[in-house]
Amino acid sequence: MKQRIIVAAFLMAIILPGFFFRPMMLLSVGFLIVLGLVSVNELAMMFRPRAAFIARRVAGTTVLLLAVAAISGRVDLIGHLIGLSACAAFLWRMTHNDISHAWIDVAATVGATAYIGIPIALLVDMFHSSAESRLWLLMLLLVVWANDSIAYFIGKAFGTKKVFPRLSPGKTLEGCLGGLAGSMLPAPILLTFFPSVFGSVSAVELVVLCLVTGLFVQAGDLAESLIKRAANVKDSGTLLASHGGALDRLDSLLFAAIPFSLYLHLARPFAFF
Repeated sequence: MKQRIIVAAFLMAIILPGFFFRPMMLLSVGFLIVLGLVSVNELAMMFRPRAAFIARRVAGTTVLLLAVAAISGRVDLIGHLIGLSACAAFLWRMTHNDISHAWIDVAATVGATAYIGIPIALLVDMFHSSAESRLWLLMLLLVVWANDSIAYFIGKAFGTKKVFPRLSPGKTLEGCLGGLAGSMLPAPILLTFFPSVFGSVSAVELVVLCLVTGLFVQAGDLAESLIKRAANVKDSGTLLASHGGALDRLDSLLFAAIPFSLYLHLARPFAFF
C-alpha cells in the first residue's frame, strides 16, 4: 500500500497541472486515456493463458471511442458504443474454429470494455466539460488518494480484524474505517479554497457524497484483487516495475468514478456546460 500511495501521488503530480493550466489539459486527458488503454491490455493478458480470452483490439478501440465521445460532450453515446463493442466481440469470436468458450470470451471482452471504458469516459467528461467539473474531478481524485493513504496508515498501526482475507489479506476493518474517515478530508479543504463551487452544497450532502465514494474506492480495490486471484497473478502488469501495472493504480478510481459522476449529473448537471 505504501508503494501504491507514492505512485498515486506521482500520477497526480502529472495530471494536476491540467486542472489549472488549460494548455496542459490535453496532456492530462491523453495520459488518462493511455492509462485506460494499458489497463485493458493488462486485463487481457492476465487471462490470456486461461479459458477466457479478451479481444484486446475490440476492447481497446471501444475505450478510445468512449473517451472521444466524452471529449465531444456526447456521453449519451456510451450505451451505443458498448452495444457496438458487444457486436464486434461476437464477430471476432466467430472467426475462431473452437467455439466451446465463445460466450465466456465475448462476455469477458464486453466486461473489460465496460469495467475500464465507461469510468475512463466519465473521468474524461469531468475533465473536459468545464472549470467547475474539473474542480469536482479534483475532489474525486483527492478522496481516492486520502482514502488509500489513511487506510494504509491506520491499518498498519492499529489493524487487527481482517476483512475479505481471501481477496486481500492485508486489508483490515480498522484500515477500512480509517479510509472512510479520510475520504471526508478533501471536502473542507476544497470548500475553503473554492467556496464559489462547493459553498452551494450542504455539509450533509458533501459528507454523504464522500462516504459513498469512499465505499466504492475500497470496493474497487477489492474488485481488482478478485480479478487477480481469479487469474492467479500478483500484479496486473509490470508498467511500474515493482509497483505493478496501470490497472493496479486505477482500480479504486474506476469504481469511484461511477457514483461520483452519477451524483454530478443528477445534482449538478450545470457543471457540464
